[in-house]
Amino acid sequence: VFLAGRLREQEGARHAAAWGRAVAALGSARYFALLDDLDGLLAEPPLRGPARRPAGKKLRKAAEADRRRLTRRLAAAERADAGPERERALHQVRKAARRARHTAEVALPYGGKRARRLRKRTKKLQQVLGDHQDAVVARRTLVSLAAEAHRAGADTFGYGLLHAMQTAAMAEAARELPRRADRAVAARLSRFA
Repeated sequence: VFLAGRLREQEGARHAAAWGRAVAALGSARYFALLDDLDGLLAEPPLRGPARRPAGKKLRKAAEADRRRLTRRLAAAERADAGPERERALHQVRKAARRARHTAEVALPYGGKRARRLRKRTKKLQQVLGDHQDAVVARRTLVSLAAEAHRAGADTFGYGLLHAMQTAAMAEAARELPRRADRAVAARLSRFA
């Protein structure tokens, strides 16, 4: 209970400051100008010739390019040294998986079962990588909060336990990653019209 209260206290000030910045940004002239620009884009999209033709062939090429990008990013993550370098590489894999998933979602009308399979598999890969990234960020935050608590003379044992739990979550994601990655990379959209 003491640790939970301390965490709420430590994060409460950060949250309040971030909330204030977000509210200010959403009330700014710059934000309203962005909304106006987006409304204009939706009202009159700048479509050229290729945008008026069926998208199947272009989507197939885009999906295959995204799959190759995902494969390259996975290979780079495998080669990366453990620690921050691998964490950054895995974050790049996550972004590539998200991109491939979004392409598959756009391709659903053209790709049917194959597009659904690619979307499902890249989503599962993205979830595993998201769990990993959440644990990475939580561990960093816990180290910072523990140092703050230590300077204030508080007991930091609980922070260490939470850090260990996040380390275990990272290990679980690492165990799940190869299977999810292999399945995502194996999903292709190369045969839809």
